[in-house]
Amino acid sequence: MATSADSQPSSDRARLKAGLGAAKARDYAGAIAHLGQVQPGPHYDKAQMALVIALDKTGAMEAAIARCQALTQSADLDTCQWASNSLEKLQNRARSHQRPAPMADSPEPVSPPAPAPGTLETSAP
Repeated sequence: MATSADSQPSSDRARLKAGLGAAKARDYAGAIAHLGQVQPGPHYDKAQMALVIALDKTGAMEAAIARCQALTQSADLDTCQWASNSLEKLQNRARSHQRPAPMADSPEPVSPPAPAPGTLETSAP
């Protein structure tokens, strides 16, 4: 008779497969629901990697970064490398999105300076 511990890998495999299928279909909320239930074990790192991508696709940047930071501590070298590379990209994108928005009562935009005398001005295509 199988115990819940014995059936866990197959359940996680099914969750991983369902989550990957949902992500492929661009159902990122469904992917997050399935992948987030995968428990530590043989399918965990792959599920977490897919979860980082799905969280990023839904705009949950902070959650994606947090999951990615955790993956940098994985025992699997390939997972660590993927997580480190992905973390850098996510953090760079997060920084670029954190630029302050213009205030509603800010003055009109300033025109670019006129070209210096003696230089040719090129027109934009």
